[in-house]
Amino acid sequence: GFGSVLIALDVSSEDEYRDIVQNIEAMKRDGVKYHYCQVDYVYINLTVTIKMLGDNIFTTYDKNEVEENIKTAIELYFNNSIYVGKKLSKNRLEAYILQYLIDEKYDIYETELEIASNTNLNIDSTTGQIIVEPYQRLYPNKIRTVIEYNAD
Repeated sequence: GFGSVLIALDVSSEDEYRDIVQNIEAMKRDGVKYHYCQVDYVYINLTVTIKMLGDNIFTTYDKNEVEENIKTAIELYFNNSIYVGKKLSKNRLEAYILQYLIDEKYDIYETELEIASNTNLNIDSTTGQIIVEPYQRLYPNKIRTVIEYNAD
């Protein structure tokens, strides 16, 4: 035969899972063995610290706007860049958030990212990437924002 394939289905219900498996089985090729599994979601908690220059303290409105921008950036990153089996690069996510926040209105010069989870995360000590199994997908769970000021 040609071998076997693992198909990880990113679905929200058992009925949807069964329907997709039946559709794939109806179209499958001879000689290929298909193995199916439902995607296992790994939820991570993120703490984003942004560092500010100058002495311009945020108003409540500014702080809420920055927090919403950070949450939007993280959600966009996960929706566009993280798929089933994809590792999370902490450095790339930090750069993406910083790029999303760059604005003349705020003097943000650095972001720091802390990652935690309720489950055990496998983190590569040399690259800093979160390692996931081929059938797992990372999702943000809680997003916390900390603002530090560096008035010179």
